[in-house]
Amino acid sequence: MIIFNFLSSTKAQKNNLNNQKIQHTVKYLKAKRYLDALRTNKDIYYGVGTTSIENDIGKAIITAKKLAKAEIASKIKSVVHSTVQLVVTSNSQEHGKTYSEEIKKNFSQKIETYTDIVLSDINESEPFIDYPDSGYITTAVYINKSIYNEMVKKDMEAKKTMIKTMINIGDKKFAENNYLSAVNDWLDAKKKLSVFFNKLPLQDNLGENNNLQDVSAYLTGKITYFFSGLYLNDISGKIHYDSRGRLSKPVMINAKYQDEIQKMHPVTKLPLKADFIAGQGNILGGITTSTYGQTKINVTYIDPADKNSNIRITVDTSRIKGLSDFPNLLIPHIDILINKTRTVALSVCFNNNGNNLSPEDLKNNIQSNLLNQGLAIEPVSISTDVVNSDDIQRINQIHADYLFYVYIKTHDCSTFGGYKNMYVGQCTGTVFVYKLPQGNLVASQQLKNSEGYGSSASGAGWDAYSKLSDSILNTCQKMSGEIK
Repeated sequence: MIIFNFLSSTKAQKNNLNNQKIQHTVKYLKAKRYLDALRTNKDIYYGVGTTSIENDIGKAIITAKKLAKAEIASKIKSVVHSTVQLVVTSNSQEHGKTYSEEIKKNFSQKIETYTDIVLSDINESEPFIDYPDSGYITTAVYINKSIYNEMVKKDMEAKKTMIKTMINIGDKKFAENNYLSAVNDWLDAKKKLSVFFNKLPLQDNLGENNNLQDVSAYLTGKITYFFSGLYLNDISGKIHYDSRGRLSKPVMINAKYQDEIQKMHPVTKLPLKADFIAGQGNILGGITTSTYGQTKINVTYIDPADKNSNIRITVDTSRIKGLSDFPNLLIPHIDILINKTRTVALSVCFNNNGNNLSPEDLKNNIQSNLLNQGLAIEPVSISTDVVNSDDIQRINQIHADYLFYVYIKTHDCSTFGGYKNMYVGQCTGTVFVYKLPQGNLVASQQLKNSEGYGSSASGAGWDAYSKLSDSILNTCQKMSGEIK
C-alpha cells in the first residue's frame, strides 16, 4: 500500500511538471508570436523592454514598460527629426545644412514636442512573464504609422499650408492695392509661423515666381518694403490758430504708397496718431484714413500762449496687431508747424467832455486795415489816457501779441461870441502801440489839435473829432508797420 501511494504521488508530480512546461511553452510561443508580429509589421513603430523579475514583479513590469517606451521614443524621435526637417526645408538642399546653435535648439524643442505628443497615444501589450527566459519579464508598446502621420507630418503640413495660404491672400490683396489688409494678413502669418514653428527656418515656394524662400525672411521683407514706400503728406495748406486756440482750418493728411514704378496709390484704413512735439493742446484720437487715403486730424484746441506749435503725425503701430515685433521698421511721419496768427488787441476811446465813447466808424476802419495785413483782432476796452500795468495784465489773458490803443480827447470847450448855444472846442488824439506780454511801448504818435463847433459842448467835440478822424486813421495805418 505504501509503495502504491508513493508511485501515485510521483506520477502526479510528473504530470504537474509536464503541465507547467506546457503552459510555459504556450506562454512563450504566444509572446514570441506577438513580438515577431510587431517586428515584421511595417505599419507600426514599436519598442520592447525586458528586465529581471527578482523579488518584485510589480516593479519589474514598470521597469520593462519604461525600457519599451525608451526604445520606441528613440525610433519616433529619429522619424520626427526627419519629418520636421523635411517639412521645414521643403526637401531642398537645405536639408543637410549646418545650422546655428539657436536653430539647432529650436529643432530639438520641436522634435521633443512632437515625440511627446506621439508617445501620449501608444498602445501597450500585456506583460510577458518568464520571457525570453525564466525569471524575466517583457512588455511591448507600439503606435500605427497612420496615427503618427496624423499627429506629426499631416499636422505640420497643414500648419505650413495654412501659413502659405495666408501669405498668398496677403500678396493678392497687396497687388489689388488693399495694402493694410495685406499687411495684417502677413502679420497674422508671421504670428502663426512663430507659434507653429518657433524660429525654425521654414521654407516654401512663394512670390510671383513661386521660388523656394525662407518664409520668415519673405514676410519681413514684404512688411518692411511696404512701410519704406509709405508716405504721409500735408494737404491742408497754411494753417494758423488765433488767440483763442482755434484753427483757421482743419489739418488734412494724405497717406500714399509708392510702388516699384514710382506710382502713388492711396492707403485706406491706415491708423494714425498725432501728438504735440512743440506747444500743447487737444487732439482727438482714433484717426484712420478714408477711401482715398485722406483724413482730418481733429485738433480741437492749441494753447494760444505758444507762438507756434508743432504736431507730429505718424502711423499708430499700436493699432496694427503684431507690428510691435518689428522694432526696426522705418515708420513714416510728418511734422506740421502751425503758427499763431499775430493778434492785436484794439481799443479806441473818445473822451468827449468826460464821456468815454468808442466810435464804431473809426474802430471798424482801423480793424479793417489791420485785418488786411493778416492780423487777428481782439477788441478790448481802455478808458484812460495812460495804459497801466493792470490794463496790460488784463489784456494778456487773451494772449494778444500787440496792443493798439487810440485815445482821443476834447478840451477847452466853451461858448463864444456871447451866444449860449454856440460852442467851440479842441480835440486831440494819440496812437499807442505796445508789445505784449511785457507791455513795452513800441511807438506812439500825438496828433495835431483840431477845432470844432456846435450848439453844445458835446456837439463841438464831435465836430472836432470828425475833422481829426482821417488824420487818426492815416496815423494808425502808418504805425501798424510796427507790428512785426
